[in-house]
Amino acid sequence: MTTLHYQLRKKTEENEHLKKELDAARHLSNLDPFTGVFHKVAIEERAKVLFGLFKRNLSKPLAGIYLDIDEFKQVNDTYGHEAGDHVIQDVVKKIQDCVRETDMVGRVGGDEFLLLLPGSNEEGAMKVAEKITEMLASTPISLGTDDGKTITVAISMGIIEATSEMEDASDFLNTLDQHMFENKRNKKEAA
Repeated sequence: MTTLHYQLRKKTEENEHLKKELDAARHLSNLDPFTGVFHKVAIEERAKVLFGLFKRNLSKPLAGIYLDIDEFKQVNDTYGHEAGDHVIQDVVKKIQDCVRETDMVGRVGGDEFLLLLPGSNEEGAMKVAEKITEMLASTPISLGTDDGKTITVAISMGIIEATSEMEDASDFLNTLDQHMFENKRNKKEAA
C-alpha cells in the first residue's frame, strides 16, 4: 500500500508539473515573441471577451486605445530595420509602464498597438493616453546603435469607450481604428 501511495503521489506531482508547463506554453503562444505583449489574434480574442462582459454588465465600463507610431517608415528608412525594431520594443516598454496590471496591451500590426482598459471610461483612457504621450515626448527612444543615438517618437491614437449601441467587439475595434486614422489625418492636415 505504501508503494502504491508513493507511485500515486509521484504521478500526481508529474501531472501538476506538466499542467504548469502546458499553462506556460499556452500563455507564450498568445504573445508576440518580438515585443512580449499579446499578438493580434490574442488581443482581439480578449477584446471579444471583455466586450461580451461589458454588454452583460453595462455598469462596468470598457475603454480602448488604438495607437500608431507616427512616421515609423521613416525610422526604418533612415536608421535601418534593426533600429526600427529597437524603437518598437522600447515604445512597448514605455506603454507598459503607463498602464495598470489589469489593462491589456497587444501588437496588432508592425507599429500599431491596441490597449484594452477594462473598468475605465473614456476619461480614464484619455489619462492613460496623455501619460503615454508625455512619456514618449519627454523620454528619448534608443535606436540600439553603438553611438547611443536616440530619437523622439510621436504617436497617433484613437480613444473610445464602449457603448451599448455597439453590437459587438468588431464595432468597438473598428471604431477605435477609425478614430486613430482620423487623429493621424488631422495631424497631417495641420502640418
